[in-house]
Amino acid sequence: MPVDTYSDPKHWHYRAAEMRALADEVANVEARHMMNKLADEYDKLGDRAAEGQADHAKQFMPTFVGLARR
Repeated sequence: MPVDTYSDPKHWHYRAAEMRALADEVANVEARHMMNKLADEYDKLGDRAAEGQADHAKQFMPTFVGLARR
């Protein structure tokens, strides 16, 4: 898996959806519960990746504060 994949929110949300789909097919209640918890964690990773992308974009956004006064 390329390193870029880890920072891609879509990757983690897709994995969460895959895990939930697999959990739906499992008969064992405990296993299904654990798989759904894993899916929740994948969604959290996706949210963190999205936050990281937003932070990264902000870091490179030019700031124009005070330029209008010149």
